[in-house]
Amino acid sequence: MAMLQKIIGLRGSISFRALRTIAAADLRSIVRSKLCWGFFIVSALLTTLTLKGMQTGEEPAIRMLEAVYGTYIIIWMHAVIFIAGSALMRESDCLMEGILSRGITRGEYIAGKLVARSIAILFVVGGVLLPAGFWAIRQDALTRTDTGFVASNEWNTKVEAHDPQQLYSGAEGNIIEMKVKNGDQVDAGQVLILLDDRRLFDDLEWKRRDQENARQEVENAERRVEDAERAVVAAEETLTQSRREFEAARANTVGVSENDRAKLEDAVNGRERDLETARNRVPLETASVDRAQRAHDVASDQVRQARERLTHAVVVSPISGHLIETKVQSGQWVAQGTHLLTVAPLSEFELHVPVYDFEDFQRLKEGLTAYVTVEDTEFIGKVERVGATTEPDKWQRPTNFAVVRFSSNGARGLLGLGAEVKIALPPPEEDRTMADEIFDTLTGRGKDDLDTRTASVTYFWMLVGFAKVIGCAMLLVTLSLFATALFRSALFSILGVVGLWHVSNLLFDFAGLPELSYIEIMGTMDKVLAGASGAGDEIAALCWLYGISAVLGVLTVYVFTKRDPVK
Repeated sequence: MAMLQKIIGLRGSISFRALRTIAAADLRSIVRSKLCWGFFIVSALLTTLTLKGMQTGEEPAIRMLEAVYGTYIIIWMHAVIFIAGSALMRESDCLMEGILSRGITRGEYIAGKLVARSIAILFVVGGVLLPAGFWAIRQDALTRTDTGFVASNEWNTKVEAHDPQQLYSGAEGNIIEMKVKNGDQVDAGQVLILLDDRRLFDDLEWKRRDQENARQEVENAERRVEDAERAVVAAEETLTQSRREFEAARANTVGVSENDRAKLEDAVNGRERDLETARNRVPLETASVDRAQRAHDVASDQVRQARERLTHAVVVSPISGHLIETKVQSGQWVAQGTHLLTVAPLSEFELHVPVYDFEDFQRLKEGLTAYVTVEDTEFIGKVERVGATTEPDKWQRPTNFAVVRFSSNGARGLLGLGAEVKIALPPPEEDRTMADEIFDTLTGRGKDDLDTRTASVTYFWMLVGFAKVIGCAMLLVTLSLFATALFRSALFSILGVVGLWHVSNLLFDFAGLPELSYIEIMGTMDKVLAGASGAGDEIAALCWLYGISAVLGVLTVYVFTKRDPVK
């Protein structure tokens, strides 16, 4: 009280006894109010009818509470505004007489109204929502039987390894050592089998020699190309010299005989033939370089393959897991491509769940939640895929199958054990009305929320969702009283708060607190009830809701006290 007095600057003091008296008197008037009783009876009746209808349709608790909480946020918050905004109606004369007679202070009066209306809303709203929450959870536990699930008994469903890795021999040879046996746990990169690699080493050495010979042949071919190109140059020079001599002899008609000129002409023709031969040799030698290079590439590839086969002489595990199958033994000769071992992941398992009812099979989808029980231990899994064709079950009856994947969370020894499986079916297709579409749009239903809207609700998360609805109600109570104290008109304050409530989503987005807008609260209610939302984030949102309500309450006392000082 001293802190409140210091904040609002009151001259007098707020008596706790007077505050309690005013709050009790206001609560008695609320109990006699037809508006409050009408709100309570109508909301309780409609909530009960909603829950009964959804219970008949075998809806999960999360959808029941999502519908109830959403209805309160969309519709019944207007009644909260009317109840809170009518707090000062028809009491102005009594209030003035009480203040003039020094019976009460304005601070005590408005603080009592805040307390009374908050308590009244808590009981009126909580008196419906809390029983509805406990009833929905109880009914959810009762209706989550085989009618709401695809169920499979443990004698019909065995735990299998998920995506086991089959290891094949990358080389041929004798197994000289088996380092593991069935059931052993192995790490990624751990050596499992050693093959005799002596023949592989010898083969690699032969391939290396062939590669070296091929490389030398490439070099020899390149040298022959260079020799051929030099021979062309030399032939061209010789031909040029011969032509000069012949032209000089032709020009000297006195000193050179006809016989000498004929010899020089024959020499030119011979040099031209030599040049043509040299030029023809160049492409032949170039082609030999290409052939030698291709042979070298083949030899290099064989060396690479030999090295790869040599590395396959040591068989290592590609993943961390446990050995579930051994196809070979020590001393056995294996060919390349022989199946050696099978390694399964450590904690990932799957189940092939038979689905005999075709209507249930039609409702199955990937991602549905599955509850897997192995020897009284429950695991949560997901439907990974749904079979495209029928398969025979253990009794050779054709049936459809769903593959469920789950994590063991460190538990070992599950392979081959029987498992009881329950796959939470999504709600059946229903006829949609315009009202349903509008409600789904406002609440965000149907937008990638299949997992959350089929999950179970715990009491903790039910109370978190309940606290968010009550937080919205408290925010509207304090805001309505603040508007009444500020504008002195109940009608104006009620209409103003109703309008402000509908634009509050934009205001909270602008303030950087979108999680406080009622659209966001409704859209994420399924995630809150399913426990998919972070506890820290939800507690922070609740702190903001109740903190803003407390600030508005203090401002209400301040404004109501300061607008007309005590005379």
